[in-house]
Amino acid sequence: MTSSVLEDADSPVSNARTRGTPARQAALRAVAEQTGATVNQVVPARLIGGEVPVVPLVGASSVAQLDESLAAVDLELMAEQRATLDAAH
Repeated sequence: MTSSVLEDADSPVSNARTRGTPARQAALRAVAEQTGATVNQVVPARLIGGEVPVVPLVGASSVAQLDESLAAVDLELMAEQRATLDAAH
């Protein structure tokens, strides 16, 4: 399931406009494309499978958003993909 959620006006990712955001968004898009996931799945997957595991709390306003978020639990990022995300500033 892929989507261009970064262009979605309701997405918190699309509303983030801080220094370094373009590089982070590019890294998220690249990893999402590599994995066949959405960027909204890559973000929690990175947190869940990190060196210090985090249980992300997600808010969903539709069943589709909830399904998308839950799919992140099964997404395993490779070390190279984590390095890509970590290097984006």
